[in-house]
Amino acid sequence: MEIAQVPNTSEEAPVPSSKMARALTPWLGAALAIIGIIWASGIVVDLGIALITEQVICGVLGLTFAIIFLNIRAGNQRLRHLPWYDALAALVGFILGWYLFFRYPLLLDQVAYLPVESSIVGFLLIVLTAEALRRTAGWGLLCVLFVFMAYGLLGHLVPGVLSGRSLELSKFFSYLGVDTNALLGTPLIIIFTVVVIFIFLGQVLLRSGGSEYFTDLAAALMGHSRGGSAKIAVVASGLFGSISGSAVSNVAS
Repeated sequence: MEIAQVPNTSEEAPVPSSKMARALTPWLGAALAIIGIIWASGIVVDLGIALITEQVICGVLGLTFAIIFLNIRAGNQRLRHLPWYDALAALVGFILGWYLFFRYPLLLDQVAYLPVESSIVGFLLIVLTAEALRRTAGWGLLCVLFVFMAYGLLGHLVPGVLSGRSLELSKFFSYLGVDTNALLGTPLIIIFTVVVIFIFLGQVLLRSGGSEYFTDLAAALMGHSRGGSAKIAVVASGLFGSISGSAVSNVAS
């Protein structure tokens, strides 16, 4: 007697990726990882190439935009083809990121003399970042972003010690997109210079069987005790963390 299998509807199946996404995503992801490894290794500095961290992050951001818009649909559509607007967003994000890679030092140094260009670049960066954030993290985190953006624009209307300065809309987007204290600030620098490298290390250990060794060792040490499953997870994660030094890479790998 066969038992009918009830489909699991509690989780949505992944959206089928298009042929273009399947072809381009591995190359884009590999380029992102290679750039991170080269930058972290210090080869660029040793060769005497004049690059700043934010400049490289712009290129990485362009790769990230392309990966997101090629693979994650705007809504709940289950489309096997790539919609034109997703292809356009991926192309614009990629071009914008690498345009900033070459243009960023000049924009940063002469932002006061290039107000139109810096405002347009900042506006496009914020729009693409907001949509990419919505697709990957949902509306909750996007609303948090909008709250802080609203405070940046309307902070001068807030009474008391929380009152801010009045800011023109063009200067607002210019600041968010180009300044090193905004989008291209510390969080993104840490993700690129630290987290990406450790995630790569975690994947290397995972593919080479290193993570299985840590799990087997933890099971041998803690499997016989009460609450063994939880203890195995903690010990295995701790063993891997002793090598990677990153909690994020433990979760991602």
